Amino acid sequence: MDIKEKIEKLKREMQRNSPKQENRSETAQRLRILLREETAKRKKIENLEELSVYLGGKVCENKYGSYIVKEELLENEFRSENIERVNILAKENFFKKYSLPSNVFLDIETSGLSGGTGTFAFIVGIGYLEDNKFKIKQFFLPDLPGEKAMLLEIASVLNKFKYITTFNGKSFDLPLLTTRYRLCMLQEPEFDLHLDLLHVARRIYKRSFEDRSLSSLEEKLLGTPRIGDIAGHLIPEVYFNFLRTNEVTLLTKVMEHNVIDVFSMLKLLSHFVILLKEMNTIKDADVLYSISRLFIELRDNDTSINLMRRALRYTDDIPLIFEIKRDLSRIYKRMSMWKKAEQLWIELLSETPSEPFPYIELAKFYEHIQKEHQQAYTILKLYKENLGDDWEFCTFDDLIKRELRLKRKIEKEDNCS
Repeated sequence: MDIKEKIEKLKREMQRNSPKQENRSETAQRLRILLREETAKRKKIENLEELSVYLGGKVCENKYGSYIVKEELLENEFRSENIERVNILAKENFFKKYSLPSNVFLDIETSGLSGGTGTFAFIVGIGYLEDNKFKIKQFFLPDLPGEKAMLLEIASVLNKFKYITTFNGKSFDLPLLTTRYRLCMLQEPEFDLHLDLLHVARRIYKRSFEDRSLSSLEEKLLGTPRIGDIAGHLIPEVYFNFLRTNEVTLLTKVMEHNVIDVFSMLKLLSHFVILLKEMNTIKDADVLYSISRLFIELRDNDTSINLMRRALRYTDDIPLIFEIKRDLSRIYKRMSMWKKAEQLWIELLSETPSEPFPYIELAKFYEHIQKEHQQAYTILKLYKENLGDDWEFCTFDDLIKRELRLKRKIEKEDNCS
């Protein structure tokens, strides 16, 4: 087994078995040894200028200290001129203001994965359009005393942008950076809009993929699997090993990992915008239904109805059919399109007889809209028979109270007649 096969085998083992904390140093050491075999020697650098050259950057400093900055220009991978539909992805109309030239992409590599005041960012990667190229600027922290200096410069760059795009940045990246800015007694950058692509991926592909990590989405949606990339959970160990020993062998791997993350966000945003632009060509029922729910949030009922009806044509999965018809009937109900809603509820009675939803909606419809109290009572009686002895414990939608109320109405009508 050659060295490349050993590395790939080790990575597969790490993916299958998430290592416990006490085993991570051992796993990192094994990976380091294998990679050193590949690079032929272990390299240590103590001098800051030499380190910056090794990383492909330059040393910068201000009154608070020194840090390293690396810049590179990549091709602009955004393949759509229409950015307007970002508001659909974000489920908020104020995202119509979103503009790619006024947006910055951000990803950080940190000393830990759990956050908290003891965790800091040692690489901050930002990307933005410059002369129709995609510029990636990476800030590397060679030692913790330089953190304030690095954060000050990062803020001066980020403050030039009105909007920010991240992947899980709402939960991790920005809260962590905000904490570090406040601990360093600096003003953190602020943005008018924050688009978190992880939230978008969850909305559109939550039924399609269990793994919605950035690297997984790259492979499944963009067709670009990562080869030779370092595992994310090993990155803190690589940095602390550098601080302890000045070993830089794996630092370039971490820098490359960060570049890929930043660049992939641009490509992923392009994918989502094109997906919305070409909705009429989609034949995946899960994706159609997920997109339809985005339009529900924006109260675009016509588009939601169209997408849901198309989704029903491309699936025979009963649980999915139930969800689609349930939401579609709710739209019809909201629009007072009662006949279409009733038809869906009746269909669901036969397709999903154990679900309470169609019984309850039909009972409401017959009682309050049609004033057909006997028909409403018959529907509840049918559900009661399906539940059997469990009926007496049923509190969902106050079914027992509804049954008693309908009985009283029917008795009153009988007495009047």
